[in-house]
Amino acid sequence: MNNQKGFAIIVLIVLVVVLAGGAIYFALRKSTPEPTTPSATEQPAPTTSLIGKWGIVSVEENSVLIVSDGNGVTIEFFENGTYQALGGCNQMMTRSYKMYSDSKLSISVGGTKILCAKNIVEFWDLGGVYSYELNNDNLLLHYKEEVDTGTFKLKKVSTN
Repeated sequence: MNNQKGFAIIVLIVLVVVLAGGAIYFALRKSTPEPTTPSATEQPAPTTSLIGKWGIVSVEENSVLIVSDGNGVTIEFFENGTYQALGGCNQMMTRSYKMYSDSKLSISVGGTKILCAKNIVEFWDLGGVYSYELNNDNLLLHYKEEVDTGTFKLKKVSTN
């Protein structure tokens, strides 16, 4: 009887530790929301307008300027539907993007994920991009995170 009681106590302790660890993990992790995907009836738009290298000019979040100088940080969009983001505090992998009609855009993200200072470009926010505005050599990427909304302001550096 004592062996069964001891075993039950050990199982209970292990269960409590596993549940507590899971709760802490999910409480501390910053989730990356899924990009807003346009409806299935929308057809992809031609990708020629974003093609080329764009330099970050600034980043606004919740109408507050959080990055006032991109310090040479760039995003380069390629014709094959991939992009590469260089600079910032995280190393980003080459990932994909998809343009849709009505200036809708979805961007996949991946790379290192360390906490950045607020005045450093944070490319993980690209995962929340839902639309863009293109005006000559100026590009705005609008994003939404869990509670924050923001805009990447970019200037054309070169074409591919």
